[in-house]
Amino acid sequence: MKKLLTFLALVLVCRLPVAAQIAPTPGPTPDPHIYDDRAIHLVVPTDYTLLGRRTVKVSQLGGKLEPIAAWAKRTKRGDQITISLATEGDNERLGAWLVTFKNEAREQIQNVFFKGTVRGKLKNGMPAYWVDLSYGTGFDSHKRYGWVWSDGQRGVFLSIDFPLGMMTPEQAQATLANVRATLYPNPSEP
Repeated sequence: MKKLLTFLALVLVCRLPVAAQIAPTPGPTPDPHIYDDRAIHLVVPTDYTLLGRRTVKVSQLGGKLEPIAAWAKRTKRGDQITISLATEGDNERLGAWLVTFKNEAREQIQNVFFKGTVRGKLKNGMPAYWVDLSYGTGFDSHKRYGWVWSDGQRGVFLSIDFPLGMMTPEQAQATLANVRATLYPNPSEP
């Protein structure tokens, strides 16, 4: 009798639709204008298009800046303005990281000139430096403004890059204003 009941239960179960075969509802698509990780929250203006973003574990970051997200927009003249977020593995304090950042920029960018570096704060009060640099020559001259900060595990550079004369310093700072950062939590924790 027990075997008969087990057999009938199996037949009944086999005839029912299997819930596991129903495809799960996909989660919401991440907003292309928002970048979030364990220590950074960035919102870029909606007129910029996401070029790409990736997640890199702190333990996998090298000793040179690596892009982790980028956005761009075309101007009426056809020029491109680019916002990029780059990080590198670095646990230096902010002042030391700024020196490292400037030295790397001089090694990697031809004809770079630092016009100014001003100590400031991100939207949530995180200490940072606002940097003003230019590079290139003649018609290829570009301007790059950005925030440089250290979250205790990474050196971070959030920048906006454009042909010379396309933006004022105030416009550049307003474009990059919606960023918050904290110290990076212990990277060995999940």
